[in-house]
Amino acid sequence: MKKAIVSSRAVAAPIAGFPVATRAGHLLFVSGRVGLDRGSGLPLSGYQELGRKPVPALGLLAPDSWEETFVAQASRIYEDIETLLAEQGAKKTDLLFYSIYKREMRNFPVLARTRAALFEGGVAPPSTASQVPGLLYPGAVVCFDPVAMVPDPAQGIAKQVLSSNHVIQGPLSNYELAARAGDYTFYAGVVGAHPETGLIIYGANQLTDADWPRPAGALAGRLLLEPVSAQTYTIYKLMRSMLEEHGTGLANLMRVNIYLRDMSGLPEMERIAAHFFKGRAPAGTVIGVESLARRDFYIEIEGVTYDRGAVRPAPADARVASWGRHVNAVRGGDLVFVSGLSGYDAVSGRMVYRLADLDSAAAQGVAQAIAGIVVQTHEQLAAAAQTQSILDQLEIVLKSLDSELRSLLKITVYLRDMADFPFVRKVMLASLGDDPPAITAVAVHDLPLKDARLQVEAVAV
Repeated sequence: MKKAIVSSRAVAAPIAGFPVATRAGHLLFVSGRVGLDRGSGLPLSGYQELGRKPVPALGLLAPDSWEETFVAQASRIYEDIETLLAEQGAKKTDLLFYSIYKREMRNFPVLARTRAALFEGGVAPPSTASQVPGLLYPGAVVCFDPVAMVPDPAQGIAKQVLSSNHVIQGPLSNYELAARAGDYTFYAGVVGAHPETGLIIYGANQLTDADWPRPAGALAGRLLLEPVSAQTYTIYKLMRSMLEEHGTGLANLMRVNIYLRDMSGLPEMERIAAHFFKGRAPAGTVIGVESLARRDFYIEIEGVTYDRGAVRPAPADARVASWGRHVNAVRGGDLVFVSGLSGYDAVSGRMVYRLADLDSAAAQGVAQAIAGIVVQTHEQLAAAAQTQSILDQLEIVLKSLDSELRSLLKITVYLRDMADFPFVRKVMLASLGDDPPAITAVAVHDLPLKDARLQVEAVAV
């Protein structure tokens, strides 16, 4: 596969300096989409700016006053994705997966109604939905982070929708469980619930599996950990069964994205992961979110597999910090998936927080990149310095798997504060501007390392 920058006649790139999408073979990696007015470039506020009342607008004054901003923006995003895919020779049903970041989870039912009206049978492509504290624009209420495919009938390349007897998707919401494109399968987020009954797992009362390594210690501590422990165990067991049903297994996982309601549950989640990944864990990213589709979901895990065999992990490197037991990156076939990286200096053993924490050449480069931006907080400078540290680590990781920064297809930036992003963007463009990847940027509730201002994950060829 070779990387190609994708432009569009009708769909604008959401972040200046970065493309609307990139393409590698039949795979299309799209920059994060928000619902923008094509004239002003600002988030839509309602149906008047959209120019119509789309389904599922109710046409009732009071309900519409609560729903119309979300419906208008979600409708515009789906419309833009459909337009972009059509330009590439694909349809909206060729979406393989999309993360959905919402400012308020109360809009989840509205989203379900919106996509039910847009997709045949009312079932949309695989997705994971979470609530986050900030998006790229202050007025944005929803963001989609998509990956799609371009079918090629002559080559026999087409999207394949996968179902499972182990993970029953229907009772949860109206989207597909998984989608396969060639050698890769993208799985929607899996939650800790009994698939047959929909019963949510909270602990020992619902999970009686003798293989579950229950939390140890005093009663109070055990009961605090049981929900995230039991749900993590249930998720990984369901994923293992589902992957084996699909002809692969945990060894085929390239990356998992883990959404945690409370980052204090990270050590227990990692302990349970060790039960399933006896040796190497796949590349992984953890973010703290404000809410998942249900308030009693403590954790949700989505994954990508390489279906031709076990993946090749990046070798450990003393210059690259890892937040947990997951490897820093893996290669499966043509693609490299990189774990979430933070600006932690593994050599000095501390978080980068000032330009002076970088070597002199890197510090000078960052200072030049952000010149002209008004600095309002020390945290913004910390974000700029950490971005450079992440790029340096990313370059090391990619080289270890026969890739490079110019081969990046997509980066996803998770920030503690969206106000840091102008600084992050400038530093990234200074290194990636000649051949930039697609990009998504959102603010999240928490990150694995408490002093991290941001975390960046990536896909490359």
